[in-house]
Amino acid sequence: MVKVYFSIMPNYKRFVIPLLALSVAVVLVVVFYSRFSKDGATQAEGDTSEQDAPAGSVRSSVRSSVRNSQPNSQPNSQPNTQPNNQYNSQPNSQYNSQQAAIVLPPASSSEFKSDVDRINALPAGSAERARQLESLSRRWAENDPAGALDWALLPGQDIGDQRTILSESLAHWARTDPAAAYQYLQGSSTDSSSLEYAYSSLLGQWSSDDGAAAWEAFQGKGSGLSDVQVRTMVLENWAEQDAITVSAVIADELSQGRDEAHLGGMAVRALSEQDLQSAVAWVDSLPEGSDVGAAAEATLVGIWAAEDPNAAATWLLERPPSAARDAGIQSLALSIMASDPAAAVDWAADMNPGTKRDWVLQRTVKGWLQQDLEQASAFLNTRNEFSAREKQEMIEAAQK
Repeated sequence: MVKVYFSIMPNYKRFVIPLLALSVAVVLVVVFYSRFSKDGATQAEGDTSEQDAPAGSVRSSVRSSVRNSQPNSQPNSQPNTQPNNQYNSQPNSQYNSQQAAIVLPPASSSEFKSDVDRINALPAGSAERARQLESLSRRWAENDPAGALDWALLPGQDIGDQRTILSESLAHWARTDPAAAYQYLQGSSTDSSSLEYAYSSLLGQWSSDDGAAAWEAFQGKGSGLSDVQVRTMVLENWAEQDAITVSAVIADELSQGRDEAHLGGMAVRALSEQDLQSAVAWVDSLPEGSDVGAAAEATLVGIWAAEDPNAAATWLLERPPSAARDAGIQSLALSIMASDPAAAVDWAADMNPGTKRDWVLQRTVKGWLQQDLEQASAFLNTRNEFSAREKQEMIEAAQK
């Protein structure tokens, strides 16, 4: 037995030592778990006391983490790790450092101005700078449009920043109370260029919503607005709402001596979208010899020829010779040149002699030469509007 016992002993020691080590490890785990559970209960109790802090408060989270990691320290014994921000430094602030991009300021104009200075520190012309200024301008306009305008209209401002804030401020104000915005501008004494841009921004938005009221305001401003584009913009926006009334306004303006050709085309486009015959009747009512009438007739025929070239041609045949009729013929000839170049040339030849007829005739003949060199060449040789050299050059160009 003694021999057997001693023969087993070496193997027994081989197992006893690992078993003892495992037992020690289990004891350590149990002790650690008990201590951890106690600390966890303490932490949960501490977290419950933080529930009274404002939702989303980053500062409360920082204080809680510092206290729990150092049980014996005071809550405020560690340096504040929150970024130093003028909005986060305010108690109960709705802003926090977790927000990305621009942090929108409160509705105080003085604080808006300080943010403009901050944005100006960004690289000039950068997309981020433009985005932040646009966002700030929109926020500023929603809270204090008059304050935003006060800043924007100060002399010496960067023109790009000035126009961004002017546009945002006035666009918002025009949607909510355009009459108040207009009255505000009436009382401004800033330089003319900035003020005219401000009026343009206001009337652009206003006329999109209420063209009649914006037109009345524009007329009330009188000669203070010299920009023809503003006038056209207001009438064009209004025409989309009430083309008949706007066409009557343009005709009335024409009777008072304001003969602006582009207004004739604008009115015809608006009328023809609703009813082509209304556009025809309006053009027929215009006095002869006006730029408005010539532009209106050319625009009408171009639109009409795309739908029914024969009807447009029949109407033109009944028109008396005039600059307006020539404008209509030019529009018709160029419209049908691709589909019927011979007819286009015939129409061009029917225009009153002059530089305009020669130009239209040359354009249509060149188109005809591309499609039927023999007939077009024969026709060209019967015309005396071009020299022999010009005729030869047109024929050679068509042969290439």
